[in-house]
Parts: sequence; C-alpha cells; structure tokens
Amino acid sequence: MNRELSDHQRELLTQFREIVNLQDEDRSVNILTRYDWDLQRAVEGYMSQVSQGVNPTRANPYPQQSSGVTPSTGSGLYDLLFYPLRWLFQTHPLSLNPNQDTTRFLTDFHERYPSVQLPFFQSSYASAVQQTFSQSRFLLVYLHSPMHDDTDTYVRSVLGGTSRLNPFITQHHINVWAGRVWDAEAYSLSIQLQASAYPFMALLLPQSNRMVQIVEKVTGDMKDTEVLSVLERGMEGFREVLQRNRLENERRLVWCMVCWYGHVYVYVLICVFVCSGCMLLVCRMLVCYM
Repeated sequence: MNRELSDHQRELLTQFREIVNLQDEDRSVNILTRYDWDLQRAVEGYMSQVSQGVNPTRANPYPQQSSGVTPSTGSGLYDLLFYPLRWLFQTHPLSLNPNQDTTRFLTDFHERYPSVQLPFFQSSYASAVQQTFSQSRFLLVYLHSPMHDDTDTYVRSVLGGTSRLNPFITQHHINVWAGRVWDAEAYSLSIQLQASAYPFMALLLPQSNRMVQIVEKVTGDMKDTEVLSVLERGMEGFREVLQRNRLENERRLVWCMVCWYGHVYVYVLICVFVCSGCMLLVCRMLVCYM
C-alpha cells in the first residue's frame, strides 16, 4: 500500500481491523476513506453491508441516498415534511438508551452462549461504575466483538461454565459488565480503553461515580489460567488503593448518617420547643379565664 497515513489514521485503521476482523489492509483503508475516517460509521456500515451480502469496498456507504425513493404524493403534506427525518434515522440509527442496548446484547449473548453464567450487570456501563464505586469493588469489563475469529472459542473456554473465572469473580467480589463493541456505549468505552486487539477485557477501579482507573488489560486469545494470572497481578498492585477507597466510602457513609441524625435531632428539638410554647400559652389562657 503506497498511501501515506497519519499516526491517527493508523490507529483508527488498527482498531477497525480488530473490531470487524478484516485482515486486508487495503480494503480496510478503502472502507474508512469512504466514511471520511469516522470509525463508528465505518464499523456500522461494514456490519450492515456484510449482513446483506454486499461487498463493503464497492458499496455506496449511503445506499438510501441514491435509491431514488420519493415520498408518496398520496400521503399528503405529512410525508413530505417528515420523510427526510425518517430517512435520517433509518440511515444513521441513534442509541438513546444504553440500558436497553445492554439488555438486548445480554439476551442475544446468553442465547448463543448458554453456558456463560457470569453475573453481568443488567444496566448501562455508567450505572455499573456508580454501583461498583459505592461498593468499593473492582469492575471487570468485557467488550464482545462477534466477528472476530477467536471470539467463540474465547467465550466458551474463558467465560463459560467450566472456566475458573466465575468462581474467581465470586471469591473476590468483582462486578462484571459486558457490551457489544458496536453499541454506542461499548464503542465509546473501547476508544477510552484503547482496545486495539480482541478478545478484550479490562479490570477497572472506579475512583468516583464517573472516573475509573485502568488496573489491567487482558487482550488476545488466552487460556483462563492466563487470564486469572493477569487479573491477580493487577489486583495485587491495587489492593491498597481499593482499601483506601473502602475506608473513604465508610467515612462518607458515617458522615451522612451523622448529618441525618443531626437533622432529626434538630427537628425533634424544634417540635419540643413549639409544643412547649403552645402548652405554656394554653395554660396562661386558662389561668386568665379562671
């Protein structure tokens, strides 16, 4: 390939080839070029065209634009006004509900891999981070790339029921979240974690309700024993940090309880004073009438 690519384009090219499992570099560059090097649109377009049996390197990346379909004149002004919006959302679907994406993915995932019994979060990644931070635990993230050659073997051997990963997670109280790499939230996470090889997992330590620290990455096709070795090494280096986070959360909880009881105490005192004042006023009125 004679094209000169920038460092950023090289990085996008590597990520695209890993996500869609496309070994041909020239084809990958052609696809990314058609989508103006927008990685998310290129992945979505490639997946859509492959599922329809279309060659992604030759297909128009915007097939609906050249389809020649026009709004029906019989539908009146409504179709004329809303047809462009309908075309927009059909061509570029938006994901506005990460919780729904996670639920849909896990349903499909468990149908294909019924032996996997890991305790996945049933909500969004953001919710998983918040809950994991409040519990002072590690968070294990798995990004699922269905088109990768090693995915099936990896899921069954590393995440499956006979794997040692499940009891390891239970023993160390690790929370687990998984997402399909082309869903919006998982895709954004793959960029943040710089996931350039699949299969991909990352062990994270939340530092707040939004911020996380990367403890360790597990990339490529590995045996379950190798995965556990990587996770144990990462956890060992962050045990002190986890303990500090746990103590800080406990202090925060104690302070919240003190504040709550303080408010209750003040409220009770106010009620006592008000009741005492009312009783004193009633007594004076009775004395005056007597």
